[in-house]
Amino acid sequence: AVHASAIVYCASASGKGGTAFEVDDIGVANAAAAAKALGARFVLVSALGVDRPDSKGYKMTNSLGGNYDKIMDAKRQGEEKTRSVLAKSKNYMIIRPGPLLGVKGKGGAADIELNQGD
Repeated sequence: AVHASAIVYCASASGKGGTAFEVDDIGVANAAAAAKALGARFVLVSALGVDRPDSKGYKMTNSLGGNYDKIMDAKRQGEEKTRSVLAKSKNYMIIRPGPLLGVKGKGGAADIELNQGD
């Protein structure tokens, strides 16, 4: 039997893996369902701006093509399915990180900014 206190889902579409809808939509829904079945907390690492489909960043990212085609739509749908699957227990967290910069911080943990909302 599998015992888990949490499932952290940080996979995404890639050139060598699945498409945006296979990974960021269907894969997320499957992982959320597994978390529900196990009674585990589900942590989804999504993307900044998923809740802003009219923004320039959303539209640009959504038009990358290939396996990444419509990736923001797929991530938004994955988030919606997470909320739906785990609505009763509310045992989930969605994290929307911004872009990673190639700059090394000097303040350690003090360089991390956390906000509620997007």
